[in-house]
Amino acid sequence: MNSPPTSPVQRRASAGRDQGNNPDAQYLHICDFPDCGIAFDRREVSKHIFNYHLHGVDQWDTIICPLDQTKMRARNLARHYETKHLRARVSCPYCPREYSRRDTLVRHLRESCPSRLQG
Repeated sequence: MNSPPTSPVQRRASAGRDQGNNPDAQYLHICDFPDCGIAFDRREVSKHIFNYHLHGVDQWDTIICPLDQTKMRARNLARHYETKHLRARVSCPYCPREYSRRDTLVRHLRESCPSRLQG
């Protein structure tokens, strides 16, 4: 398994590889955290956050988001980044509802989607 690059310069250099005709290029995002700048797949926010920003931090430690100074448990940083800073949205395939988090969409589908429950 490859270990993450150690310096910001190495990280930025490795981030730009193989992006030429990649059909997944629409999912690429450059991390906004200070001294990071790594390009990663938006679908792997948690992996990036834990590998590069929370390495060696206990999930129950209280941390502060470097972008907006929000205080939270380390385990919630990836979810916070995805919903507040990426402004990611997921849509219900059965009705017009949109959510900022996948777990909320799953709960909607399971418990309350009127179109899914009728069909």
